[in-house]
Amino acid sequence: MNLINARVLLLSVFMFFSLMGFSFAECDGFHKLNQEGSVSLGGYAIKLVDVSQTYPYPATVEVSYNGMFVTMLEVKASVGYPQNVETFSAAGGQVMKIEVCKTEVPTEDSPQTVKTAYVKLTYGGESTGGGGQAEELPETGEEVELPETPEPQETEEVAVPTQEPAQTVELIQKQAVKCMVDENLMKSLDELMLKLKHAQEEGDTQAQAMILEDISQAKKKINNAQQACASNAGGGGGSSATATVAAETSDSCAELVKWQEKKKYYEDVSNSKKKDTYDEKDLAKTLSELDKGIEKLQKKCLSEKKRAEEPKKTGSVLGKIAFWWGKVNQHLQSGGAWTTDPDGVSGANLDPIAYCQKWYPSAKGVAAGNWELIDHWKDAGNLKDYGNAEVKHMVYYCIDEEGDYTGVATTSETMAPVAPTEAVEVSNYYREKITSIMGQAQDVEVQISSLKQLRMEIDSLVSRLIEKQNNIKMSEMQNLIDKIEVSPDKIKTGDVELGNVKDKIFETNIGDAQVEVTSGENNVMLSQGEIEVQAPNVVLTKEGISIGDKKVKISPQKVVETVKSMPTSMSLSEEDGQAVYVANTEKQAKLFGILPVKVQNRIKVSAENGEVLSEEKPFWAGLTTSSE
Repeated sequence: MNLINARVLLLSVFMFFSLMGFSFAECDGFHKLNQEGSVSLGGYAIKLVDVSQTYPYPATVEVSYNGMFVTMLEVKASVGYPQNVETFSAAGGQVMKIEVCKTEVPTEDSPQTVKTAYVKLTYGGESTGGGGQAEELPETGEEVELPETPEPQETEEVAVPTQEPAQTVELIQKQAVKCMVDENLMKSLDELMLKLKHAQEEGDTQAQAMILEDISQAKKKINNAQQACASNAGGGGGSSATATVAAETSDSCAELVKWQEKKKYYEDVSNSKKKDTYDEKDLAKTLSELDKGIEKLQKKCLSEKKRAEEPKKTGSVLGKIAFWWGKVNQHLQSGGAWTTDPDGVSGANLDPIAYCQKWYPSAKGVAAGNWELIDHWKDAGNLKDYGNAEVKHMVYYCIDEEGDYTGVATTSETMAPVAPTEAVEVSNYYREKITSIMGQAQDVEVQISSLKQLRMEIDSLVSRLIEKQNNIKMSEMQNLIDKIEVSPDKIKTGDVELGNVKDKIFETNIGDAQVEVTSGENNVMLSQGEIEVQAPNVVLTKEGISIGDKKVKISPQKVVETVKSMPTSMSLSEEDGQAVYVANTEKQAKLFGILPVKVQNRIKVSAENGEVLSEEKPFWAGLTTSSE
């Protein structure tokens, strides 16, 4: 073998051992570790979390014991720098030491390089490298022989967050987001409640049972959405290592300003000539309710400001819990695996602190953690597995710091709007109350009763809103009402009726055409531009206008185009089970071609399809000729 071949052989051997995880020279005895592997000694394991891209390229490693998080350390290269060796307390009061020989990071010249650290774990004065698993932690300082670390198995998804919480987590205060029911879920629930009402009125018990089941499913969706919102508000976005403190409300100080402005308006009304347009008792009641609400908001605003000014706090993580609506709670015990609660308890409405104390008696508080992959969720009652596939779910830390740091916005009371001037005030209140009701640990039947009472309260608030406004846009009312019945000098929303009202204008649509509906003393008027149509009463719904239960699909303008003349008057009513326009027209003509006369015509047009149903005109109309 010549010299060149010998050198090639030696180089090949060197590369082979390097690829197999062996190190040479100054890193002998150290384990080559990337982000997909770990090195173990007894029950202790070290996992590489990250390697800094900045000189001197320190490695961040996570230490766990039998699967339970112990600490996270940033370790610099220790060769020639003994002060860079990191230590931590192990079981039995012994000291464990972590050393990093060197680290590798991708660069512009070698972008394919994998982040790597050469790590050695030392216990009781002796060390081990090379990875693998030991049966038990030795009680003496003798060196432990460990088998080679097996290659990591490929999985569909590896839970390797960029940063894990340290043993002592920082609890940072931040303002939380209110968790309210999604508008689509609220609409779905509204429709189910309306169907249930109709089924109960008709005595259809089979339909009632099916609707109750649908409401139960809606409840689960609402709670899942609410829990996801609470997790995000708590900083559980996936990789953050800090738990957060939520403000009591989303922005009580901004809400306070709005209430104070509203109070000033009514105070100005009370001290001006406008007072005559308001009922004196109603005005006094409004000002009293505003005073009470402002007092509550002032306290909440002050509390939020104090929370924001409080110094940062830290707390030690004692364990982890996870809960999911309709599934059995899980906790992470010392064995290292997520374990299902043998009580079969559902986690929808538990007290997180009390639940932490069930497994970790010394826990005083709870903080929001990260999203983790957890498998074997079971349905409430331990009936069956949700599935073997891992599901990414929010995890909460049980901590030794007193308090709830989950970031969930909670309020002791949802304040009803006083003298609402905008539909959004009532809509937001409605969403908050639905969220509160559906989030309680009650039977569906009890919650349905609460929803019915809430519906009556919303109808009353909508009536007050209509009472205080002259122009009402139905597009803004869609999330609040099923229908508004408009009669001469009377308006009804749900079971609430307003009397002595006139000249209220409701803006709505018939198909693509925008129309206005006005309540008068003797009739209801539909207007589209210059065209006016009288009606005895109409029903305004989310879809448009109805006469009785017949939907109006043809606009007044379409009727004018059908009769080919501007009517002298038009009306809309229900005849023979259908909505019908009656257009009265008049045109100049000459009888026998000589005598000038006016020919009056009464044409009935279907308001549902635009078809001409009938036409009435004088018997002698056929003897006339047009004068035009």
